[in-house]
Amino acid sequence: MINAREHIYDTCVQNDDGAVSQIYTYQAQNIAYCPVAKVGSTFWKRVLLFLHNDTGKFNVDSPFQIPRFFTHYGPKKRMKRMTFDVISREFISKQTRFMFVRNPYSRLWSAYLDKFFLPDFWGRAAKAIVALRKEKQKLKSKVCGHDVTFLEFLKYVLSLKEFLSNPAVFNEHWRPIQYMCNPCQYRPHFIGKLETFSQDSKHIIKQLGIEHIFANDEGSKYQIEEELKTLVDYNFKRITMREVKDCLTPNELAVRLWTVFEFNGYLPFGSRHVLNGTANMTADAFLELVLKTRRLGASYEDRWKRQRLSTLESAYKTVPDDVMTGLKDLYKMDFVHFNYDPDPFK
Repeated sequence: MINAREHIYDTCVQNDDGAVSQIYTYQAQNIAYCPVAKVGSTFWKRVLLFLHNDTGKFNVDSPFQIPRFFTHYGPKKRMKRMTFDVISREFISKQTRFMFVRNPYSRLWSAYLDKFFLPDFWGRAAKAIVALRKEKQKLKSKVCGHDVTFLEFLKYVLSLKEFLSNPAVFNEHWRPIQYMCNPCQYRPHFIGKLETFSQDSKHIIKQLGIEHIFANDEGSKYQIEEELKTLVDYNFKRITMREVKDCLTPNELAVRLWTVFEFNGYLPFGSRHVLNGTANMTADAFLELVLKTRRLGASYEDRWKRQRLSTLESAYKTVPDDVMTGLKDLYKMDFVHFNYDPDPFK
């Protein structure tokens, strides 16, 4: 947790660039939240939907029971997004404001795994990255964009620097937080960190006076398993869609998903052999293997956390110095505002 008043506001004199793109509010308790993609936004949008009783056709007893797809894309009747303009700024200034942040390097790595190593952005941004390659490409690469490397992704992000203020070009999953929830403009009371998400969320929930919404909750302790299930379901559905259906088989997807779960510290390294012998993988069969393997090794979660950190470090060890310098410059104010080390891998 960052003490916003002691640290953030002191850094605001260094750079006044940036923007606040959108705000969610809950007026009954004067709450305002500025979402940042890849930083726990699904959790907090679920909380606000639950507070608004705006869950569509779904009858739920807990925020965790609200489907992920509905949370992000479903029709909302009560919970509305607000732009941060002259009119709304005065209203928002009277709310208790909070946001969550994340180490820029970790956020970029997570975006790459979710959007390019897995097939979510194949056929869109992935093909744009492949088109930047100088050498002649195989047809599958041009059609699918299935083989984008982490370094190619980072170079692509750097190439968008001039479009920082254009959300139509600079995607929210890797846009600097400074251009989504600039703390100098938003002036939050609370800033939580993804690295300490659980304890920071509990503190903010208590300060906001909304502990009651978790009174009957039995699902929060299974939040990681729910996240795994959501990722499995989404990606197995994704490979049935027109633009990627000929690019990846279910078994190939299973290998990629398992690898991502290892990288993220959800499953132990070297456990992928359990996939062997399943000829025609389905989402249900794959999820069963994932959960069984995870539960068998539940006592090793501290080791898995170290595994996640070592994977992140290994990913950046091969990134050239000029690219790292570009990233430090692009995300400079995220490092400064939120007290992250711009040189953690030396």
